[in-house]
Amino acid sequence: MANFHSVINRRDFMKALGLVGAGAGAAAAVAPVFRDLDDVVASPTATFPRAWWIKERDLWNITTEYDWKAMSRHDTCETMWIKHSWAKYVGVDKVKEAAASAAAIKKEALETGKPGMDLRASALGSTSGLYNAPQPYFSYVKTAQGWGGGKSLTGQSTIKGPDVLGVPKWQGDPDSNLRMLRAALRFYGAAQIGVVPYDTNVKNKLTCVREGGMASMSDKYIEKWPIPAVDARPWVFEDVEKGYETAEKLVIPDKKELFVVSVIQPMSREMWRQGSGNLRVATNGHRYSLASVWQTKIQGFLTTLGYQGLGYPTRAYGPMPTIPGFLFSGLGELGRSNNVCLSPEYGSTHGSFHFLTDLPLTPTKPIDAGMWRFCKTCAICAENCPSQSISYDKEPSWEITPSKYAPNVPVEYSVPGKKVFWRDEPSCKQWTESCGYSCGICMGSCVFNVDNASMIHQVVKGTIATTSLFNGFMKQADKFFGYGLTPESEWNNWWDMNLPAYAFDTTVGVTDGGYKSKGLLQQ
Repeated sequence: MANFHSVINRRDFMKALGLVGAGAGAAAAVAPVFRDLDDVVASPTATFPRAWWIKERDLWNITTEYDWKAMSRHDTCETMWIKHSWAKYVGVDKVKEAAASAAAIKKEALETGKPGMDLRASALGSTSGLYNAPQPYFSYVKTAQGWGGGKSLTGQSTIKGPDVLGVPKWQGDPDSNLRMLRAALRFYGAAQIGVVPYDTNVKNKLTCVREGGMASMSDKYIEKWPIPAVDARPWVFEDVEKGYETAEKLVIPDKKELFVVSVIQPMSREMWRQGSGNLRVATNGHRYSLASVWQTKIQGFLTTLGYQGLGYPTRAYGPMPTIPGFLFSGLGELGRSNNVCLSPEYGSTHGSFHFLTDLPLTPTKPIDAGMWRFCKTCAICAENCPSQSISYDKEPSWEITPSKYAPNVPVEYSVPGKKVFWRDEPSCKQWTESCGYSCGICMGSCVFNVDNASMIHQVVKGTIATTSLFNGFMKQADKFFGYGLTPESEWNNWWDMNLPAYAFDTTVGVTDGGYKSKGLLQQ
């Protein structure tokens, strides 16, 4: 790749990219310093080394079986996040009862100071997602772009591109562009990325029909239907160079070759091990807040280079479901609960996000780390599920299992075309919204929700990836050594833990700067 040259002041250009900040004292001494984009590409954070037992597969060849021909674009408004869709299976009365039940339980827990539900836990949980406005950024005044900035499809409108800066558009080969993008995202706070082409199959089979938008979890749409476009905008394709959004549609350009960039946002293992309660809610909400920050920054970075980043226009709904991009790009494998992807590095407790870009990138390949095979023999998540919504089947199936709440109602919350363990989504939703504690027990109890620092965990992961002979033993060992869910009586111990910033390990995959992937405080 030819080095990038222009007549513009180098520091001004890097400042425009958001890669130069004002530092002081020790903070400035240890912060990464990027003089130009060649420094970004050469940065150690531009690569992500992985363990020997994580094996690459051919592009599109994931460990979960699937069939493009049986797939179709899914409507986000048919998921359980839209109350009308939830009510379709459990009934309007049960949807309304869930909110009343949760409110009563929360009130009693707050008044009695219940662990994980007392005032301080409630304070942490209710503020963890701040600077992550749920409204569409499109509805904001375009000049009112504060810290975090909400979210938008294309990013902040005041960012200057190369045409305004008086320099040529960035030109780099796909390999170096991937390194550059990874380094920038790591610098902005994301953990790990994967890339797949936004090809015909992905476009026509995986792009969502609509976003959840303002209709998401709105009482307005328990009984009212259909949802107007202004509250759940459709994703449409147009013969244009750049994507854009209006009050009633989200436009993906047909004229550009695009790539799906999937991004891992870590969360706190310790907080997820509580399974329920407001501390678990806090780390879950925090991922959306953190993602809104790095999404806004990477969109600005790409705009400055002369490209586009089409991200989440609202809090939780991107152009496509997150799971396919995660699997196809090699970030991990599918889990038994069918709503959780497993990462060899981050286990079950991470968030997955994505965006589309026309920056030329080298695709990353799917992996086999033995996790999907392990899930077939484990089922700890199913055993711990309080609503018994997770399948106990020994083998995955192509046939979607109807909900126990409505066995004769055709399933629209899931789409066919994959051989998985189907989860009863209405059942899961009914419990989560009525229990008062919220619920993430399946993720917190997962055997892959273990720390990376211990050598024995690396040995176990290597064994699982190599052979399934010891899977049953590994499951029992997980129980014997006391991993899994933290007893409710110990939830308040979290406040006395000495955890890293953000309560998760940011040294995963690090090989330079004195960290060497030693793990949490390990010498």
